[in-house]
Amino acid sequence: MLVKDLLEFKSSDKVASVLSQSTVAGAAKQMLNFNIGFVLVLENSQLVGVLSERDIVYKSTALKLDPIAQKVADIMTKDIVFVNENTELKEVLELFKKMKFRHLPVKKEDGSIAGVLSERDITTFLMSKLS
Repeated sequence: MLVKDLLEFKSSDKVASVLSQSTVAGAAKQMLNFNIGFVLVLENSQLVGVLSERDIVYKSTALKLDPIAQKVADIMTKDIVFVNENTELKEVLELFKKMKFRHLPVKKEDGSIAGVLSERDITTFLMSKLS
């Protein structure tokens, strides 16, 4: 099974993003409103990083930094790991385990973003195949 099969199953091409100069509190609020744990970070319409719940907890909250003053750019993950649409789901799961990730952005062949995968997405997809 391939990543593109899962993306078709999800049937949503919406990918949440925030600006790099947004506040951490603003990004967290958006994540709460959309019930998501991961957003792409943009600067001048270019992908410059990703932000996860874990980034917020470990790099802001745990350090008792002010999420209203702190910018997303200060805590985002800049070294982005991608998978592509033709990546096997088994490989994605291996990456999740090895890198301790719970989300990965997916690139199309043309380099644009096809979507974001989460552990929950994979579980839901595999459960649908077992039914």
